[in-house]
Amino acid sequence: MQRSAFLLAATLFAATSAAQLSVVVPNGNATVEGNSNNAFPFTSGTVTTSGVRIQQMYDSSNFTAQGVAGPVLLTGVRLRANATTTSWGGGTFNNCTVKCSTAPIDYTAISANWAANEGATTTVYQGPVAFLPGVGNGAGVPAPWVVDITFATGFPYDPAAGDLVIDFDNPTGSWSGAGTTALDVQTTGSAGSRVFSSTLYPNPNGITNPHALVMEFRYSPVGSGSVVATNTALGAGCIREFTSFYENFATAAAFDLANTAISMLFTGSTYTVLPGITQYVPPSAAATTVVLADDASTSVTLSAPFPYAGGTTTALSVCSNGYVSVNAAGNGTSFTPTPGTMLNAANTGWWNQHDYNPAAAGSGSIKFEEVGGIAYVTWDGVYSYLTTTPDTFQMQFDTATGNVHLCWGAMGLGGTTGYLVGFSPGGPSADPGNRDLSAAVPAVFVTSAADVLPLALAAATRPITGSNWNLNVSSVPATGLIGVDVFGVSDPGINDLGFLGAPGCGLRASIDVTLGWAVAGPTHAYSLPIPNSPALVNFNLYTTSAVFQVPAVNAFGAITSNGINGKIGDF
Repeated sequence: MQRSAFLLAATLFAATSAAQLSVVVPNGNATVEGNSNNAFPFTSGTVTTSGVRIQQMYDSSNFTAQGVAGPVLLTGVRLRANATTTSWGGGTFNNCTVKCSTAPIDYTAISANWAANEGATTTVYQGPVAFLPGVGNGAGVPAPWVVDITFATGFPYDPAAGDLVIDFDNPTGSWSGAGTTALDVQTTGSAGSRVFSSTLYPNPNGITNPHALVMEFRYSPVGSGSVVATNTALGAGCIREFTSFYENFATAAAFDLANTAISMLFTGSTYTVLPGITQYVPPSAAATTVVLADDASTSVTLSAPFPYAGGTTTALSVCSNGYVSVNAAGNGTSFTPTPGTMLNAANTGWWNQHDYNPAAAGSGSIKFEEVGGIAYVTWDGVYSYLTTTPDTFQMQFDTATGNVHLCWGAMGLGGTTGYLVGFSPGGPSADPGNRDLSAAVPAVFVTSAADVLPLALAAATRPITGSNWNLNVSSVPATGLIGVDVFGVSDPGINDLGFLGAPGCGLRASIDVTLGWAVAGPTHAYSLPIPNSPALVNFNLYTTSAVFQVPAVNAFGAITSNGINGKIGDF
């Protein structure tokens, strides 16, 4: 009997340790609708901000009052829709960063200074976040959970050490989908506060206390002396080739291209981008005024076909908010500089996106003329929206060669939006990341005829003793023949294997153990069993992958992924 009780207790303990527990905060809202609501931080593209960030702080009493008194490992979070009778279509936020920390201050002392509210931070998730479609359960009745994020890296939280901070950051405001709905919030008695950023992004708009989003945290208990297993990404994969490029200036004051020029020399399928070989040309008296209202577009006719990758056009679509495309239909008239909008625009376009209003009293005009086969589209002293601050810049289109020149004159840098400068072909394009054009263009770079995403490695699980460390390789090229997974006990720290004939490719795991595999699709999964040995706790393993292609894309014959440092833990 005693033996059976002991085995049962051991079984229950093991089941409890492995279980994913959860707690809803603020305390008291698990089955009770909050008394307020808010769209942030997961608001759809209909909200015109350049980004949204919320730093939400919960008093530790929200956890201790529900039995979470000791250290736990937070492994995921859900957010709940506000009570409603309507439905919503859902969608995806393409680039969200979620961080957790233990606050060095009490939630009542929350500051508009982001850093002052944070202790040592852990990035628990970075990537796309789905806003699930659904329908409300009725007025006053808690609605479904609509955002569900599993942390890639768990966060150890001890309520005895301070209040919890969770930070959601959607820096580009990128969104695709049918629509969202408001999120559930508790104010009165919530023991929670927030800092938020929207129209002033990335700077805070202000603080709200009390204010607490209703969230459910998933967690596992952490025993005394346990070590949390972690995954840390190292370096970047290769090869990276992109059809688009851009620089996103988050604020008007950050813009640094005034009185400069960038030339894009057309090769038939790509552009060679270099310092301007021409400069801003003031419109002549013969230039035509392009009459545009605020947030509007119209077409101008060219005297000869203008060639671009994918075709030719005899007209250009001019948007009042600073961009020109090869077709009037499908690119919209957005005044919010958003890389996702540009990268997914329906038509090939060139962008100096900003919130302009050429129809404002006293504003300069947008002008068009052709001289010697060059089509000039000029924002000639056009005011930023709700200001009398003028900007002057010009796009030049060479109808004979397809070359494009972006030329800036004096820039007043007014208004509440930043600037997005760049180029993207029509249709969905991969995100090449923000490029500092003022630093890059003194050299030369070339766009690609097609997007080529780098070989990428991600951990699906953490390296916990007595379990499998599971990993996934993505963006495996269709021309791949043989792959190799590498495990090592050190990180060589090599980010460029150019000396071996693989420029831009790195090696972030020592070659101690290798496993070969035949390429059979765009993804590959592999794993390593971690023995159930206390001696392995705190030991660091490193892994990376490589793919050999036919025909080879470099002299070495292979491309490599990023690396991952897996610290072995018993939890």
